[in-house]
Amino acid sequence: MNNIIERKVNIDKNFDLKNYLDSIHLPKKVSSELINKGLVKVEKNKVLFDLAEYDKNDIEPVDIPIDIVYEDSDIVVIKKGRGILIHSDGNTNDTLLNALSFYLLNKGYKLKPRSVHRIDYDTIGLVLFSKNIISYYHLFYQMEQEMIKKKYYLVVGGLLNSGVIEKPIGKNRHKNNCYIVTKSGKRAKTVYEKLDYKDNKTLLVATITTGRTHQIRVHMAYLNHPIIGDKIYGVGEKLMLESFYLGFLSPINNKYLEIKIDNELEF
Repeated sequence: MNNIIERKVNIDKNFDLKNYLDSIHLPKKVSSELINKGLVKVEKNKVLFDLAEYDKNDIEPVDIPIDIVYEDSDIVVIKKGRGILIHSDGNTNDTLLNALSFYLLNKGYKLKPRSVHRIDYDTIGLVLFSKNIISYYHLFYQMEQEMIKKKYYLVVGGLLNSGVIEKPIGKNRHKNNCYIVTKSGKRAKTVYEKLDYKDNKTLLVATITTGRTHQIRVHMAYLNHPIIGDKIYGVGEKLMLESFYLGFLSPINNKYLEIKIDNELEF
């Protein structure tokens, strides 16, 4: 695998490298360092980033099997199982990020992977990772601008018809690792669609572009239809929540990518 990151560009008399680096959403500090250290150059119709030392992988590799749904030169999408962390919490390195580090290093790719977003410990499904700092900031910008579309299957108690909830979410100051709808919280919007109803349970698809911690779980609990198996906001042991769709612009060519998997929730 190549540790030189390549981007195709149209080179004309108006081409300016700094402007180009701004256009792919690199922070000015990173752009300046790359230019000053001679780690970025223009050749014909390409911009080349030599990141072997600048963006070296320092994440401890851990040999844990991972289910890769999609991979290209700049990103990896992994299907996460239940009961595994995205990245280290300081207590364990048995995480998806450590496992991805092992996978990439084993293939000779020595740049640093990063998680672009997170899903909860007990949530299953798709997680997006960058394979270098260039693709990370391209995707991070999309996250900030609410351009990355995420869809989830979920099962809630009772009958819940399709709808939209746009309520701000913030920390519950009286309970650790718990969030609530609160006026002082951050904006959060969840669009939900009823797919099926039986045995006093509703199968839904929820679509979000905001990514607040526990967003869908908090919103469903606020509607008095907590997700089945939610240990924090409802009852049960097995959280019925699956990240099944990601839609975003590819860092390589800015074309829209859609990654999806089948529904694996028991309903």
